[in-house]
Amino acid sequence: MRNLIFPIAILAMLVGFAISTSKPAEEPIATQPKVDLAKLETLAQRACLCEFNGGKSAECNTEFKAAASGIALEGFDSACAPISSEMLCLPGGPPNCFVTSYPISTAGGFVCTDEQADTLGAIWMRVQNGKSGSTRVADNALQAALRKMQRGEKVSRPKGKTGCT
Repeated sequence: MRNLIFPIAILAMLVGFAISTSKPAEEPIATQPKVDLAKLETLAQRACLCEFNGGKSAECNTEFKAAASGIALEGFDSACAPISSEMLCLPGGPPNCFVTSYPISTAGGFVCTDEQADTLGAIWMRVQNGKSGSTRVADNALQAALRKMQRGEKVSRPKGKTGCT
């Protein structure tokens, strides 16, 4: 009997390993409706621009909310400053995401398009890396540019890096 203990122990370990690495029977997963991320992104950007231009959130988001109804979406934010990005993603996150807005931490506002965020980011970086090197001065320049955008004025993007959004 003593001679069988070692082979039985090895057999038990192999069976245990096989059980622990085998895939469990797959449970049925709730089916999600077919999702057109490009359409959702377009509607989200349209809603954002509506709010950016003074529209009321409930009215601006009606079409987006209708299109997103029944779709499981998870919210994500980037940890960038002074401009970050808010995104909605299908379960599992990136790359199945789209940006809904770009909040501006130093100005208490937001922008809606990649171009707007890129322009403001470049303005902030240029001032921050310029002669003053002051974050306060860079924040003021960003706020002034944001106010111009909010009034519908054209804001030119300076050459240079934009930083993190």
